[in-house]
Amino acid sequence: MGNKPFKPETDAERELADAVAHAEEVDFTGKPDTQRTVRGDFFRALLLGLVGGYDPPPGPVRARVLRISGELDLHGCGDAAQPLPALLLSEVYIENTLKLRSATLGALRIPGGRVGGLQGWGARIGGDLHAPHLVVDDGRIDLANARIDGDIVFRRATGPDNGRLVMIELGATTIARDLDLNGAQLANPSGPVLVADRADIGGGVFLRGEDGWPFDAIGEVRFPGAHIGGSLSAGGARLWAGASGKALVVDRADIGGGVFLISDGDQRFAAQGEVRFSGARIGGTFRTSGARFRAGRADKALSAGGADIGGDMLLISDGDRRFEVEGEVHLVGAMIGGSLSASGSRLRTATSGYALVADRASISGDVLLGCDGDLRFEAEGAVRFRGAQIGGNLDVTGARLRAGVTGDTLVARNAEIAGNVVLRPLEDSEQKPILVGDKPVLFESLGRVRISSARMQNLYIENAVFRAAGNRPALDLDSATIADDLRVSDRLKKYGINVPSTSYGLVDLTGARVGELEDDGGDGWGPEPKEWLLYERGGALEGGGGVSLKLDGFVYDRLASLGEAAPDSLWFRRKNWLDRQYFGGQPTETAFSSQPYEQLSRTFRRAGHVLEARQVSIEKRSAMVRCGIEGWHVRGVQWVFGRMFGYGYSPGRTVVTLLLTFFAAIFFEEGLRDIGALAATEDGKDKSGGSCATTLGLYAFDAILPIVDLGYASQCQVSADAPVLAWAWSGFRVIAWIIVTLAALTFSGVLRRD
Repeated sequence: MGNKPFKPETDAERELADAVAHAEEVDFTGKPDTQRTVRGDFFRALLLGLVGGYDPPPGPVRARVLRISGELDLHGCGDAAQPLPALLLSEVYIENTLKLRSATLGALRIPGGRVGGLQGWGARIGGDLHAPHLVVDDGRIDLANARIDGDIVFRRATGPDNGRLVMIELGATTIARDLDLNGAQLANPSGPVLVADRADIGGGVFLRGEDGWPFDAIGEVRFPGAHIGGSLSAGGARLWAGASGKALVVDRADIGGGVFLISDGDQRFAAQGEVRFSGARIGGTFRTSGARFRAGRADKALSAGGADIGGDMLLISDGDRRFEVEGEVHLVGAMIGGSLSASGSRLRTATSGYALVADRASISGDVLLGCDGDLRFEAEGAVRFRGAQIGGNLDVTGARLRAGVTGDTLVARNAEIAGNVVLRPLEDSEQKPILVGDKPVLFESLGRVRISSARMQNLYIENAVFRAAGNRPALDLDSATIADDLRVSDRLKKYGINVPSTSYGLVDLTGARVGELEDDGGDGWGPEPKEWLLYERGGALEGGGGVSLKLDGFVYDRLASLGEAAPDSLWFRRKNWLDRQYFGGQPTETAFSSQPYEQLSRTFRRAGHVLEARQVSIEKRSAMVRCGIEGWHVRGVQWVFGRMFGYGYSPGRTVVTLLLTFFAAIFFEEGLRDIGALAATEDGKDKSGGSCATTLGLYAFDAILPIVDLGYASQCQVSADAPVLAWAWSGFRVIAWIIVTLAALTFSGVLRRD
């Protein structure tokens, strides 16, 4: 039309023009379509002041139930110096597309409206874009690169006939305040449904329910690289991945507030497809109370690898509604400023074998994988914190873990844990066990728990159940460092609750270091190992038969409660503890190591239990003989040495051996005298007048003493007429000299190797 003025052609156009001229609202409610319809070109001309007889609008254009025929093309209209007036058009119906490409206007409010389409690429809107309950016939809203100086509200936005929008495009859009899409219905199975890549949103993003309608999206919802000044709230939202396999992508986004993927009343947040926050920065809490995630075609259900979360990460239940995941929760390298809690949740691996992976994560507070009320943490697949930094406790109280294809249940290898690792029954605030029915809620692991090479303050293993097939490790503490206590005990016993342990498998303590070992005198580890029962089940090797220990290199400074046990009980229980290294209690050459015995002996000796220390040393030498490290001839000598002298550690046995040797010498001497085979020597003749008159016993005593000569043995000799007896007596004396020499070495401690 150029500058040629338009003229109103219908009563509706004249009524609208008059109302706009006087800055009044025109209401067409109740009028038929012919009496409320204006042309799109006329409406555009009215906004630009091109209608003859009318000045440009002095203020906002306000109308109700207006119908605009054709398209409303405001492409490029207005600028920063002279923007178009605000459009406040309640329940407006624009038959074709509303085109705002590169337009500048004060505000756009079209609540309850209907448009053929909405194109606003690069638009500049000085106020709100408020369009709740908007119906878009072609299903597409394009506001990419737009600038909105207020809120964007597409609450309950739909396609025609309450259908779904195909796409909302907000890439690189700047929104001064909130983005409100509560209750919106979107569907684009072949691609994304909401694109907000690199968007700059000053307030919050709301993807919640509205009037019983959840935010429902079939296709990818995208906020990668976006800036969100407030929180991202998606309570009760339902997200279904499209062709990409991703339901929600918020990678590298900067979110000033929290993230809330939670239940909203009776509606729980549900995502079918991967939810991604990789590399995102989140200033507040990350919360998924009562939500349900399913990985779909991907391995990962929730990914926040490399994310920086300023508050807590709460993957928890909402009342009796669990947080449930089918697929991997991926937190590798994440930084969490508070605690990580998944108490009461249920995690199940998809195909990777991992339920939760937080390798190299940095968590300032606790990691809580326990119970939430009556709901216990359950995981099928490995829960992994390899190389993680945990500022508080790793608490797995009452959890139930089942290994996936990796064979692991809980992995904290090389982790640095400032607090404690807690594997104990569920307790109340007074630390009393909580019973469900008549049974306590125990920590259970069907597979391997790996805490090897980790560092922690204390490790509490109380009534925990470990199960692993065959001689596979059920608990791996190889090279772990525990600054204070390793407590392995029957905690329930003191409350009168008798729960027989059903644990079986190997506990590997190789190279571990502990301040104090408290394990009920060695009985706290569970049933003693028996012959292993191995059988096939579902293609996997299963088995049972008690708990065995691998103790080579295990170092501890103290044993708890040494003064409370009777000495005989103390040694007997520790011997059984050492025997857990061997199946059936029989040492083998491959399983034997002297270090566990030497460590226990030193610990007993430092605590003043010298007798028990000697018993440990004797048992070490006995085990060496039984396991067959040396040849058979050496083993024979060692066996005799052990029985007679306790391998150089038993003065009591040595005294008995000396007495028996002395009595044998007397018996031998008396026999020689009785048969007249003991005659005087030349020296004896001079002293006794020709007979061996030495007092009985003195000759025997002097004869068995090596080196020292008391003068009695030189007075007598076995007669040359009895050469066999002479050789026998000489042999006996040699054996006696060896016995006396070994006895002296035993008393002096020379034979002790530790």
